[in-house]
Amino acid sequence: MLEVDYQAVRREHAKARKAAFLVPPDGPNQVWQMDFAEFETQMGGTWRIGGCVDYWSKLELGWHVSPTSDHRDAIRAVRLAIAEAERLLGRSLLEHATNPETGEARPVCLVTDNGPCFKSNDFAKFVDSRPELVHIRTRRGRPER
Repeated sequence: MLEVDYQAVRREHAKARKAAFLVPPDGPNQVWQMDFAEFETQMGGTWRIGGCVDYWSKLELGWHVSPTSDHRDAIRAVRLAIAEAERLLGRSLLEHATNPETGEARPVCLVTDNGPCFKSNDFAKFVDSRPELVHIRTRRGRPER
């Protein structure tokens, strides 16, 4: 059975998706896309590789390799991306996202699919604890719709 507010939640996700791509990013660290890929070894093992790509620059901000792709792996991949972005910027991502004149922060839109690792409460708590990030989950197919 679906939750009582299922349709309302879907509508909120749709609004957030459209807003992320309404105005295309005009610089780095405005929209990041994240997902996991699976790679099989010759011995029959499977590795899952999670990474974040900056939408504007197409720069890969680090890879997390693991035999699993749960919320802990997703969090590790985002932490790697934040660390790499901060290394490249020479300052914190939050400082970069904050307008020096108004003090208003424009957080990085972290765009993912609806995989279970991204829908978990722990992943949501992690992103909510980071003011420089906002999480947007896309539907299957093209994310800008």
